[in-house]
Amino acid sequence: MEENIKDTVKQILTEYLQKNGHRKTPERYAILDTIYSIKGHFDVDELYSYMAEKEKFRVSRATLYNTIILLIDAGLVWLLLPHWLFLTFRSEVRFLKYV
Repeated sequence: MEENIKDTVKQILTEYLQKNGHRKTPERYAILDTIYSIKGHFDVDELYSYMAEKEKFRVSRATLYNTIILLIDAGLVWLLLPHWLFLTFRSEVRFLKYV
């Protein structure tokens, strides 16, 4: 079942990239695959660590942020903002996968 989901989101990303004139890079697909391997919500620091430690695939934080934006635009990842975000300067942005 998990591989079915990964295949589906990979196809959605491919169509999104083609439609919007973006390059299909191995980094984008590796990030997508890693995101859909993580159970539950995540933040960029967790994703960065997970990719470096478990996936053995290093990408820059800038690449992660840029790819997250693409994935949000493609509807594959949602941005979760805590209700208290406007009450504090501490930034804890979390992400949720589409599924």
